[in-house]
Amino acid sequence: MTDAVREVSAGPSWLGFDAGARWGSGFLLDSAAFRPMLGARSFGNDGAGGQFAFGDDEFGVGFAYVANRMIGHGDARANRLIEAVRECLDG
Repeated sequence: MTDAVREVSAGPSWLGFDAGARWGSGFLLDSAAFRPMLGARSFGNDGAGGQFAFGDDEFGVGFAYVANRMIGHGDARANRLIEAVRECLDG
């Protein structure tokens, strides 16, 4: 788990722009600018169409969202669901 959440890469992609993504050992890490999750122990991955899955051992949460309709760049559905999970944990 510690290896999965250790940042290995961040910054500009090979295309030259920096979307704010942070990467561990093959997993996307929590990033307020790119994909907010629950915190420092969150790691996961996303896919085309808005799909997203992550786990967080600090909160004991596993989360997965699969869309049935592709919206494209800027799709906020998964982010809204993650925010709802965060609110449930805070409340």
